[in-house]
Amino acid sequence: MAAHKRPPLDSTIYPDRVVDSAYVPPVVLTDFRLFGRAVEVGSGSPLKQSISYADNITLSHQQSTFALEFAALSYSDNTINRYRYKLDGLDEQWNETGGDQRMVGYAALPAGDYTFRVQTATGQSGWGVLGATLRIQILPPWWRTWWFRAIIAGSLLFFVWGVYYIRVRSIQQHYRERRLAEEALRQAHADLIHANRVSSMGELTASLAHEVNQPIAAAITDANTCLRWLSREQPDLDEARAAAARSIKDATRAAEIIKRVRLLFKKGMVQQEVVDLNEVIPEMMLLLYSEAAQFSVFVRMELAEDLPRVMGDRVQLQQVLMNLMMNGIDAMKDVDGTRELTIQSQRGENGQVLISVSDTGVGLPPQQADKIFNAFFTTKAHGTGMGLQISRSIVESSGGRLWATNNSSRGAKFCFTLPTCDTPDSVVLGDRTGSADGAQTINPSFESTHAGRTKGDVSTSKPHH
Repeated sequence: MAAHKRPPLDSTIYPDRVVDSAYVPPVVLTDFRLFGRAVEVGSGSPLKQSISYADNITLSHQQSTFALEFAALSYSDNTINRYRYKLDGLDEQWNETGGDQRMVGYAALPAGDYTFRVQTATGQSGWGVLGATLRIQILPPWWRTWWFRAIIAGSLLFFVWGVYYIRVRSIQQHYRERRLAEEALRQAHADLIHANRVSSMGELTASLAHEVNQPIAAAITDANTCLRWLSREQPDLDEARAAAARSIKDATRAAEIIKRVRLLFKKGMVQQEVVDLNEVIPEMMLLLYSEAAQFSVFVRMELAEDLPRVMGDRVQLQQVLMNLMMNGIDAMKDVDGTRELTIQSQRGENGQVLISVSDTGVGLPPQQADKIFNAFFTTKAHGTGMGLQISRSIVESSGGRLWATNNSSRGAKFCFTLPTCDTPDSVVLGDRTGSADGAQTINPSFESTHAGRTKGDVSTSKPHH
């Protein structure tokens, strides 16, 4: 049997017919390195599976320097393979490289989300459409995380609120302490005023005792006289009635003196009320009546008609007048010649009330006239040096002013102004018992002798009953 012969193969090559293959091999990631060291798959590793099969990896901020290696799955000539890669989130354009450079590294990438893309081509073929893709997340350090920033923001807000709260509490505490200090200062000032008033009244003890004793003695005498007229066989009712009326009059005068003294001795809170200074001046003269008579002081009161009323503490304004009038009497004790004390009330400038107390005594101390209102300054042997200073503080607290000048001839003149009050009725704001009705009651014999309600009236030089 003859052997079958195959026809000869045509091994002829036609170069003009050779073309590039259109096949584009797939590309895969083959290696992942951190700081130049290969990373193995494991539980504590960022790689949970081989880099060739991984879709995404998560890195800490301390793993932000890494390298990726890639390769095309082709057994043809590798020298003709071309690659291009891009890291979305960092690179704006593709980076091309040859087959001998298949590893790319990135150093100190900031925290964020990235996507690594790599494509391959062979010869003159086009780039693969898909290529290999790896999503990479680099976590920020803890001090750049949103929760840390939220804690910082909350802490800052809490700190600001704490500073504000502490500041508000500090201001409130300071305000409370200041209010308590001011209250203590007002109380100390009120105590000082009361002590000065009591001291001044103490100096008048003898005169006040005489002033009270006289009407009481007169009332007893008139009462006995009334009894005698009634004890007769034929009672004389007219004479008995007249004696009883005189007894009531004298007893009323003694009661008024005691009432004025009681108000001046009483210690209480400052009470603002509407005050008629034309009523206060005769009240103080009632208390100083015997003091003026003891030193033969001629007392003149010139009270303006329709004098506006002022707002102030009635007892404290009485204290001011008492201080000024007693100072005037003291200044004339050792003076030869006429001893005259003049108290005037009139309308001042800017709708204010002007009160002046003038004497014919020794006058203001030479070279020291500007010091008389200083605390503890006195020209008296046994003075405290607080009367004028307290008087000025009382006047100024009521919105007025107190000053002193020398008279042109002899003696000194103390003046003070107070703003007027248009309130029609006197309203007592506190618990002082000195009512307006009681303040207006003046002993008739004293008023007819000493207190003319028209400017220019003059009192007698020798106070008498």
